[in-house]
Amino acid sequence: MKKFSALLMVLIVLGGVGFAEVAVTGQVDTVVMPLQVIAPDGGDAQIGAAVGRNGSTDATRVRIGIAAGTDEVGINFKVQFNPNATVKFAFDDFAEVWWKPISPLKIEAGKFVNDTLRGKIGDDNWNKYTATMKDADSIFSRFKSTSWGTDNASAVGFMLGINPIEPLFIGVSVPSVYQLGTATPDTISGSYTTYTYDKDKAPTEWKKETLGNVAHTYEKIQAGLGYTIANIGVVRAQYVGASFIFDASDDAAKTDEFIDGPAGWSWWKNPLNVRRIEAAFAFTGLSGLVLDVGAKLPMTFDTYEVKNVTGITDGYVKMSGGPEFTPPVQVSLGVGYTLDALDIKGRVDAQLLGSAKNTSEIDEKYDYTLGPDINLHLWPSYKLDAFSEGLSAGLDLGFEYIGESKMDYKDDATADVTDKGGYRFGIGAWLRKAYGGASIKGGLALSLGEVNEVKQATVFSIPVIFDYTF
Repeated sequence: MKKFSALLMVLIVLGGVGFAEVAVTGQVDTVVMPLQVIAPDGGDAQIGAAVGRNGSTDATRVRIGIAAGTDEVGINFKVQFNPNATVKFAFDDFAEVWWKPISPLKIEAGKFVNDTLRGKIGDDNWNKYTATMKDADSIFSRFKSTSWGTDNASAVGFMLGINPIEPLFIGVSVPSVYQLGTATPDTISGSYTTYTYDKDKAPTEWKKETLGNVAHTYEKIQAGLGYTIANIGVVRAQYVGASFIFDASDDAAKTDEFIDGPAGWSWWKNPLNVRRIEAAFAFTGLSGLVLDVGAKLPMTFDTYEVKNVTGITDGYVKMSGGPEFTPPVQVSLGVGYTLDALDIKGRVDAQLLGSAKNTSEIDEKYDYTLGPDINLHLWPSYKLDAFSEGLSAGLDLGFEYIGESKMDYKDDATADVTDKGGYRFGIGAWLRKAYGGASIKGGLALSLGEVNEVKQATVFSIPVIFDYTF
């Protein structure tokens, strides 16, 4: 709270400098769920109702944003109030200052997101009640002050945005120096502790080392560029950095033997959590049509750190020479087409070729093959202004296929393990009525699935989304 108040005071002081332009925006949104039926396989159905943003435990959310500036300098921040959150008041996407020392260069510092190159087709809010889909970052990741990866608690950083010529944009962002795995930004002079794993010794005898935080500043750097081809589209490419940190407590059975294998460690299976190269192309050459395709090529790694290891309470365990991880390649395609009152959007996201292997003498030798994951989503809508101005109707269809994953132990004494995979399916329909800056969107939604030969609960919902923006 002190950091929030201090930063707010800085922004207020900067705001008093006398900017030429000031814009104030706001949003209030919540969800009323008059009926939800949860029917577990073989169990009794549960019937209830709820009030909360996105139908979750979050309450009504209020956001106020202020942007002020001249052509050369400015501030931009957005404050969020959520009565159900642990921290009632917090900065939302923005709490930044920016400066243009020369026309082609913009420097952003603080908390920010920059979507100049981000994927062009995002997600739909109705998928929260049907089948979860991936957002625009799965096509091409945005620049942001909060670093990528699981240890992404850092909320502030800086970014350089460069337009050397009109069609070309170059972006470089760096998160702040901070103590790994904590939510509190640290100083450049701060440090953290690592232990080097030794299978022949107890944790208290492992080699201890203290490292400076500054050594980790640039491992999470993000650097990319985009080039606009007139009347055709935009080509983008970037490198995204991330730290490799496992959490041993994610799998209770492996807290003592955290190097047993990758099957219980889920974070490395998401290409957004690891170092990667990304490339994308958005075709915008036809009126009403946007076609955006992107690929993520994660980097194989065999050196990483593990936190929350039994016997280690003040640092991380540094691992090397253990399992070699190859996170899955991700390919995403987003399509948007608008013709008069009709709007059709669709997404296909596929993760393929993930694997891990252990050939060292530290533990059992194995090959782990991660099954493919394919997520399809379609959400058409149609404006019904002929019946009532501001009225529209839409559908939401989602399907996820989860392929079979297998752990193949080279030691014949250890039984192989297979995850059978499965599917998730969702369907919904809605009506939306807009009243200027306000809207009400309500309808029906159904979700079901089966994963690893276990049927998931069938959920029927009637969400009503209230949103007001000014």
